[in-house]
Amino acid sequence: MASDGQTGLMLKVTGFGAAGGFLAWLLMKSTGGNLFVNWNWYASVPTAIVFGAAAAWIGVFVLANTDMSNQARGFAFALLCGIFFKPVIQGGYSFVVGAVSQAQAQSSASTVQDASKSLASALKSAPPAQVTSEVQKTSDAVSTLVQQTAAVPDPGLKQQLDQRSSEAVKTIVEAAPAAPQASVDSLAKIGDAAKKNGNTAVTLNVLSALKTIESNSKDPQAASAAARAAELVRSQ
Repeated sequence: MASDGQTGLMLKVTGFGAAGGFLAWLLMKSTGGNLFVNWNWYASVPTAIVFGAAAAWIGVFVLANTDMSNQARGFAFALLCGIFFKPVIQGGYSFVVGAVSQAQAQSSASTVQDASKSLASALKSAPPAQVTSEVQKTSDAVSTLVQQTAAVPDPGLKQQLDQRSSEAVKTIVEAAPAAPQASVDSLAKIGDAAKKNGNTAVTLNVLSALKTIESNSKDPQAASAAARAAELVRSQ
């Protein structure tokens, strides 16, 4: 019985949303406008009804997660979602994109953590060639994470992801004595990604890391390369 009741509730939400979609078409028509440009009524009306029903589902069950214990209020909200189906559907799209972006970024954050650990392990005993390889892998992972972080809607999660990127940057700095050029190039790559995606926190960390290499490196070429890379990041 509970299942039947739930099904009935969902059908009513769909119906109110569909009615809202029809009202949206009717309201637009009554003011001399067109809900869908250059569409005939027999194409516009069914489309508006379908979009209204979809918007009711998205608004009631996804975006607002409406408490349907107050059914009158819930159905009224479904009707409004149907009438204003365009922003509701756009909001649903943004919600899905944000959720996918967060999942991708969290997966990339795990990859960055693994790469950083592998690099830190290589610094203990691996030959320079292997350290260079690990630096490049870490750089690739961090650059990907920085790009994906830009699309994450949750500020708290963004901060955590930036922290993961900054920790990896620190590990790359530690690799500079063994792989100076690879470390500078990697930091420049991360800085470029951060600057292009408006990530001020990671950009500043990269600039600080390059300054550390410039100041502490015993290799004049590496120090000069770090200074040039920092200037390039700033100028972008």
